[in-house]
Amino acid sequence: MFLVLSDSVGNVRRTLDELPECDEARNTNLIVDLEDLQPRMNEIRNRLMRLYSQVNGWPAPFTSDQNAQFEYLVGWIERIQPQVRRILDADVIGCGSCNEGALERL
Repeated sequence: MFLVLSDSVGNVRRTLDELPECDEARNTNLIVDLEDLQPRMNEIRNRLMRLYSQVNGWPAPFTSDQNAQFEYLVGWIERIQPQVRRILDADVIGCGSCNEGALERL
């Protein structure tokens, strides 16, 4: 589930990256939230992928270290959920002077 949320936040970032400068000014708070959140999400994603690669296909239960890593990452995911929700619920604002093709991509 986290990987899907991470991809969704990345899609918001890509949408904002495609906006003309006039629209970036209207989305300042969203851009600041993304710049704050994305490094943490990337770190969590990388750690989850490493942990998954360690246990994938291994029939034994998690080691105590792996359990501790997993619990740590779950804690971080819970802490960033409100910020993720704010970003995913936010409206990307376009400006009226932009051409229609740019607005349709939003």
